[in-house]
Amino acid sequence: MKFNKGKCQVLQLGTNDPMHQYTLGASQLETSFAEKALRVLLDTKLTSNVPSRQRTRWETALRDKGAEQSWQIFKDAINRAQELSITSCKKSGKEGKRPAWMSPDLLVKLKGKKEMHRQWKQGQVSWEEYRDTAWLCRGGVRKAKAQLELNLAKDAKNNKKGFYSHGSQVRSLVTRNIAPIFKKGRKEDPGNYQAVSLTSVPRKVMEQILLEAMLRHMEDREVIQDSQHGFTKGKSCLTNLVAFYDGVTTSVDKGRATDVVYLDFCKAFDTIPHNNLLSKLVRYGFDGWTVQWTRNWLDGCIQRVVVNGLMSRWRSVTSGVSGVPQGSVWGPVPFNIFINDIDSGIECTLSKFADDTKLSGVVDTPEGWDAIQKDLDKLEKWAHVKLMRFNKAKGKVLHLAQKANHIPGCIKRSVASRLREVILLLYSALVRSHLEYCVQLWGLQHRKDMDLVEQVQRRATKMIRGLEHLSYEERLRELGLFSLEKRRLWETLLWPFST
Repeated sequence: MKFNKGKCQVLQLGTNDPMHQYTLGASQLETSFAEKALRVLLDTKLTSNVPSRQRTRWETALRDKGAEQSWQIFKDAINRAQELSITSCKKSGKEGKRPAWMSPDLLVKLKGKKEMHRQWKQGQVSWEEYRDTAWLCRGGVRKAKAQLELNLAKDAKNNKKGFYSHGSQVRSLVTRNIAPIFKKGRKEDPGNYQAVSLTSVPRKVMEQILLEAMLRHMEDREVIQDSQHGFTKGKSCLTNLVAFYDGVTTSVDKGRATDVVYLDFCKAFDTIPHNNLLSKLVRYGFDGWTVQWTRNWLDGCIQRVVVNGLMSRWRSVTSGVSGVPQGSVWGPVPFNIFINDIDSGIECTLSKFADDTKLSGVVDTPEGWDAIQKDLDKLEKWAHVKLMRFNKAKGKVLHLAQKANHIPGCIKRSVASRLREVILLLYSALVRSHLEYCVQLWGLQHRKDMDLVEQVQRRATKMIRGLEHLSYEERLRELGLFSLEKRRLWETLLWPFST
């Protein structure tokens, strides 16, 4: 056997000076200029005096290159690295090679799918059985490929500052498709649709690179206040409720009346002024390249609307105005940064989950009412200065613990049918969802309270025709339901494993 030395090539990722020379036997291998954009591992049989793994020096690789040329180098090198770095495993037989993402378990599943297809053709299995097997294999292949693509981007993530310090927007990064998602109201009204951005895979990779750097800076500098629970690591809707209502219930237990005001912004993500956001990035100590990339990311995008496979013409987005793209990897982080200082000067308790804001205070004295009103005035002033506005139609003071008990009566008066399928569907969707939302927070401790809540399900199950004469326990067995007390226990035990 012998190597075809005319076709042997060295691909050097990162332009290190001087260029290193390698030999294969008595022949010297050369590295072409076009192949010096990125780094890959060289075969161990090649004689080399340099370490096999080095960080890519993006500053050198992209020096004196324009935006388009820099992006082309990066994209070509990713494709080339994918071909060379994702090894193929040799197989016996006539099937050639299989990709490295093809794990033994996945290979067994694919062989099973092939066999299932043969049996379906012969009428030995049903179409549904073959379809389920095909869907399972398809999902496994997608996950395996996605994991490999994620590993490919790790080197760029770990060396993010050196790469995106050369950032300028190019067309392949600024184009995006917009998918309108219906919210509520009349479908004929375009204002009732939420615009969600569908961006390319390279753009998502670049967003993740930028996101990692920003999150690390925010964690080191403690940029985001504790009152924010949305899009924040280690926090959720449940932590938001626990932290907020701990203070509320403490005041109520002491016999002090408490008001809770719920606030919501109008199109919060779509109305963030770019200039205000960029100035806050500078104020919070982000470096100049992060600010520059953020500016390029927000301004000058080209987008089109895609509906049922039909596409509109490309349109330029007005630069320098407002809005953060929804549906992107990176979008929620700048929003949290923008809304971070809304707490400034607030005397009452304020809690945020993204743009949903709650304000509470003790109101057993006129001074307490005045404090809440003053804080509301401060929030309104903040929104006016930041060119935002509250949706006053959604801003309410809510009184809790009465809603779920009223709905069964509404169902009984409004729905003529008493069939099991109808009543159970309405009960599970409209009633039980209220009784079990964040049950870990308000889990009942006293028997009288448990019986009061259980009475809601008693009423709902008794509405079903043919079960009126049965006891509550017999109705549950007949319907295949558990008591609310058992369901609360199950939710509480399940929660630690789901977080």
